[in-house]
Amino acid sequence: MRNQAHWQTRLDTVSFPSFTLEQATWLKWVQVQPILHQCYGNSFLPYHDYGHGGRSWRDIWQDSLSLLLIDPEYDGSHLAGYYAGIRMDGSNATMVGSRPGEFWTNDGTALPPVWTDHGAWPFLATRLYIDQSGDLAFLLQEQPYFQDGYRRRATTIVPTWQESDGTQVRTASGEPYLGTILEHLLVQHLTAFFNVGPHHAIRLGRTNWNDNHLDMTVEPGESVACSALYASNLLQLSRLVLHLDQSGTTEVDLATELMLLLDTRNDPVPYDSVADKQQRLAQYLTLTETTVSGCKTRVSLQDLAQDLMSKARWLYHTIREHEWVSSRDGFGWFNGFYDYQGQQVEGDFPNGVRMTLAGQVFVLMGSIATSAQARQIVRAVNHYLLDPQVGGHRLNSDFATAYPHLERCFCSGFGHKSQGAVSSHLEMMYAYALYQRGFVREGYEVLERMSQHCRNFPVSRIYPGIPDYFNRKGRGMYPYLTSAASWLLFTLITCVFGVRGTIGHLSLSPRLVREQFALDGRATIATRFAGRKLNVSYANPGRWIMVCTR
Repeated sequence: MRNQAHWQTRLDTVSFPSFTLEQATWLKWVQVQPILHQCYGNSFLPYHDYGHGGRSWRDIWQDSLSLLLIDPEYDGSHLAGYYAGIRMDGSNATMVGSRPGEFWTNDGTALPPVWTDHGAWPFLATRLYIDQSGDLAFLLQEQPYFQDGYRRRATTIVPTWQESDGTQVRTASGEPYLGTILEHLLVQHLTAFFNVGPHHAIRLGRTNWNDNHLDMTVEPGESVACSALYASNLLQLSRLVLHLDQSGTTEVDLATELMLLLDTRNDPVPYDSVADKQQRLAQYLTLTETTVSGCKTRVSLQDLAQDLMSKARWLYHTIREHEWVSSRDGFGWFNGFYDYQGQQVEGDFPNGVRMTLAGQVFVLMGSIATSAQARQIVRAVNHYLLDPQVGGHRLNSDFATAYPHLERCFCSGFGHKSQGAVSSHLEMMYAYALYQRGFVREGYEVLERMSQHCRNFPVSRIYPGIPDYFNRKGRGMYPYLTSAASWLLFTLITCVFGVRGTIGHLSLSPRLVREQFALDGRATIATRFAGRKLNVSYANPGRWIMVCTR
């Protein structure tokens, strides 16, 4: 009974009383998933061929998007502790332990992968926490940096390093070096900005966003998709810095080595020069490879925000101007990647159209795509990627041939795993991006299609919940290993019902369609904000087609 009462209390924090019983019950199972993921990480579970028992970096941060909303015991202290897993070179430990300060790199290769997208997720969770709580001082908390035998973004290794040598970056005098959470965020995003390939997009390094499995070894592959995500974060981070400035903190102390990457202050880098950007990053990596000086430089928050804004604007302009592609059929969208021969991946090719969903999600989410481009993207995604029989939009169109220049992703059968399957994770992020850009009906259709497919047991063959992906037959695979549940809940609460904060201030901005109102004309959510329970009910007596859209 105690166990039952415990879980009932945990799951009563969020509910959707106006939804049908079937929908509401299914969402309770979805709500359990981020909590279990937080507890057990990537563990060995039924029909599941991945995991070593730890909690992966990407998952821990993305699950935070829902845990901050649904779990009363989950707060900023959890996020602060995770920041100690960031390396001074902008990369991070790949696994987070259950004990505070426990991190490790879990990989069987000589040099572990540096996941291109990893540096972007902490900011999304941090921004949500500050918006919900108003706790801008969180940015000024100090944390150490992680260090192991892998250096220079895991391109080199110190063979003599042992864990007994310590897992924290130290100063030249041997003391552990501490930097603010704001500084950790800057390290992640500034190194990403300068770590570019020939087309000014972030280098793929040895691997990328997990739903694509683009393993590039040391070749010059690039991710425009992840560049768009970092660009959006840079813009939002600059605005958050200005909020901190307006709160009364006008200056911050940052590692002196970081001044190389805050180049607009005194030693500007020509952003049009790939070589100059790579050289500047190399200088920084050399200075921070073994130890740091421990010296700090005081920086005006106004100057800091301006530097971040200038980088964001440059990336926005570059992606808009150089990555738009179109097909002979009259569709337009953004190229998301360059292969390891430096060739653009998406567009018209002799074997047909090549398109990826990841290449569209982040340009939509960050408003890099203009309104006109966004409309074209939605049209193209539905034309080339939508397959209702398997639950939604596929990760990519059928390239119709093996594509070894993108390694294992495109060398398996189409419709399986990362090669053209329907990724619930990315599909839920696509729904969020649609709502962000005002495509309310389209966002609703993505969520409803996924929900119905998951609940259609004869096809999906899964327990209640949302799996990692659906194979070519529409069967759900990896029912547990996914942050799709977190993105679904995050989207429902903050976008569909519009219950969200702005630096601690509650705002209500629902984006509901007629079908989401009960027969009594009400759409209701029970949720939490700033430690308080809320019951929010929107009335639409005539059940008009759509209300409160952007």
